[in-house]
Amino acid sequence: MKVVDIMVRNVKFCHPDQNLAQVAEIMWNGGCGTLPVLDPQGRLWSIITDRDIAIALGTRNLKASDVQVADVAVPRYFACKANEDIHSALRTMAAQEVRRLPVINDEGGLEGILSMDDIILQAKAGSQINFTDVVNALQTIYRQPLHGQVAITGAAA
Repeated sequence: MKVVDIMVRNVKFCHPDQNLAQVAEIMWNGGCGTLPVLDPQGRLWSIITDRDIAIALGTRNLKASDVQVADVAVPRYFACKANEDIHSALRTMAAQEVRRLPVINDEGGLEGILSMDDIILQAKAGSQINFTDVVNALQTIYRQPLHGQVAITGAAA
């Protein structure tokens, strides 16, 4: 199974010069929590999440309309290609500890987005994506402590 078979094609996006109030409105109206950030030529530049916005505004004494995407999102991202095997995309998600991957073409243009939710909905016994593949990727993503947090284990103290 290929990424193109599962990815969402009609993806909302934003630009580095937009402010966080505009981006939050796009997310709200689009029912999404992540937006690819495209440069002026339409190439993928970064990705911004609702969590990025919450943390940026929670740690600054500024209004959302006073903070630009470029002030929050760094020009870095992890992506995949539409013709890539879904297992390769799962490995990228696990290795980079992300639950969403923008799908780009050879020029860096946005073609879609692949989320762990999309993959989970396709996983089933006898399918090219089985439950073990998904659970292993999720365990790898969630196993890593975030920002210095102590990992919680199931062992009793």
